[in-house]
Amino acid sequence: MKQFNVLVITAIIAFFTNRLSAQNTENSPLSRYGVGDLKAMSTGWMSGMANAGTAYISDQLYNPLNPAASSFLKQTDFELGIFAKYNSLKDNNNHKIQDWSGSLNNISMAIPLRNSINEILDRKKYNHSYAIQFGLTPYSSVGYRSELVDSSDKSNRLDRFLQGDGLINSFNLGGSYRYKNVAIGLQLNYLFGNLNYNQNVLFSSIPAVYDSYLNDKVHIRGWKPSVGFLYRKIINQKEVEKDNSVRKKMFSAGLVINLPSNYTGYYSGLHVTRFSENIAVVDTVLYVNERKEKGSLPFGFKAGVYYTHKEKYGLMGSFNFEDWQSAEFTEGILGSTKATSQFLVGGWYKPGQSDFDKFIKKSIYRFGAYLGNDYRSIGGNEAKSYGLTLGWGYPILFLRQDAMVHINFDVGNRTLENQITGLKPLSETYFMIHFGISINDNEWFLKRRYN
Repeated sequence: MKQFNVLVITAIIAFFTNRLSAQNTENSPLSRYGVGDLKAMSTGWMSGMANAGTAYISDQLYNPLNPAASSFLKQTDFELGIFAKYNSLKDNNNHKIQDWSGSLNNISMAIPLRNSINEILDRKKYNHSYAIQFGLTPYSSVGYRSELVDSSDKSNRLDRFLQGDGLINSFNLGGSYRYKNVAIGLQLNYLFGNLNYNQNVLFSSIPAVYDSYLNDKVHIRGWKPSVGFLYRKIINQKEVEKDNSVRKKMFSAGLVINLPSNYTGYYSGLHVTRFSENIAVVDTVLYVNERKEKGSLPFGFKAGVYYTHKEKYGLMGSFNFEDWQSAEFTEGILGSTKATSQFLVGGWYKPGQSDFDKFIKKSIYRFGAYLGNDYRSIGGNEAKSYGLTLGWGYPILFLRQDAMVHINFDVGNRTLENQITGLKPLSETYFMIHFGISINDNEWFLKRRYN
């Protein structure tokens, strides 16, 4: 049975890996700058708590926000998530554009190397625990399409068509070690992907002229390591030791350090002129094929706390910081950067405590909020974002296996504002729906016993 599960999971990973780079269709003009719009690199169910789980610990659900969290798992956990997003863009003149997009959110797996059933059968408490984890998530995305019309010169209309797409993926591989209530984890994130930028400049009001077609592509690859730490304190430890049926009150604190790293960028550019759109190339202005350069990604950290009360509810908060001002971009990537920070809070609530509770009591309800600023500075304009999240999860139980389905919602706003004039050249209101599934299996590394 376990071998069958492994084959199914492997097939799912292969299926989504082949399609991940073709999923991005979002229209986000800001993604033209920097390495695109950064992603949370988290799970769908964690998004229901605003991705505030730097210190989140669970026996069943793998928390990819902290590499040390997997060592607290008691079951193998496989995570799969997708999302859909609705965008409404508005400029200073109240021109609006709406669209829908969607993509894979995450696919990951965490495997504890010590089975919790063995601990019960051996009647021995393990002070040491180990785990490994791997997965695939988007790191950043580029997606925009627009048409700019310059008709200031009445006798010469200039049309500029801008379009870009691309995705930088992150393949995550890591492990963690826990001694009693202290854990440390290391994760290596291998970044890879292509960013494509296209621009057509057409002189629409003049027949038989030379139009320009500019195609630029940047291929990126490199490693981005992170180190995580977790500390857990069971507040009612003495009560739990006296009576195993007493549920725990627990506090935890977490820290994740994203180490500065280098990446390799390969720039390709083809800029040509045509006498007409359907006529062959007249002149090649620029041709570059895979020009290699080194860039750098910044130092950052996440610090958070988490409190859970007797498996009834949990509250968490996190502060995230990245020093993007120190980052260096390779050729083809535009825009200046600055330090960025985020404040995130979230929580969950479970009305019931029994596996035999009815639907409403058996469900888990999640909530959260976030506020932060973007890492890009565009002509004196800075982007800030805020939002609210809600989530719902429902467990499905099997023999030695269980699963949980998740539906989470994120509604927010991102506004590009000039810090001097107060003008807002771009405002984006968005609504996201995350759907995910978690599958647990406690038969990994189980010692078989025969009577």
